[in-house]
Amino acid sequence: MIGVGSLTVVLLAGLFTGAALASQSGLTLDQFGARPVVGRLVGASMIKELGPVLTALMLTGRIGSGIAAEIGSMVVTDQINALRALGTDPIRKLVVPRVLAGIFMAPVLTVISDFIGILGGWVVARYQLQVSSGLYWSSITKGLYIQDVWMGLSKPFVFGFLIVTIACHVGLAHDRRHRTASARRRRSRSSPARWR
Repeated sequence: MIGVGSLTVVLLAGLFTGAALASQSGLTLDQFGARPVVGRLVGASMIKELGPVLTALMLTGRIGSGIAAEIGSMVVTDQINALRALGTDPIRKLVVPRVLAGIFMAPVLTVISDFIGILGGWVVARYQLQVSSGLYWSSITKGLYIQDVWMGLSKPFVFGFLIVTIACHVGLAHDRRHRTASARRRRSRSSPARWR
């Protein structure tokens, strides 16, 4: 659910972000005669900041709200109490697998989003800005440092943990008097977005 269910929205967000970034920055860089470095700008921006943050926001809206609603409805229908009555720890059975999935899938989705965003930037740079493909890709490889990659790959682990942990907490804290999970869904969707 966390990986495949979010792939479409992450791909679309990454593609259009990279394309818009290349289009807007290319026009500005053109005023200074620096149009060939649009690849460096798109690559660094997508890998260091935009890829991890936008992927986390997409996961929050798509997965965080779903997990909170699913676990919240389990609380309302006494399924959590049934698990406890059977001697099963609901945290171990419901929360831990979701947290592990969030920790492992957020970086994978971020790498995919980074690559698709850079590819979207290449399309705009090649066909709108008339930057050659070789120049675009070489400016990315020349302008990207290993520290940038580590920075971009360390954030998704934290974001994945936070998104799923908050969603599970919101779902488990659901009050049995409420028969709808819409309030919990809204709270889980907006909490991680306020932290950035």
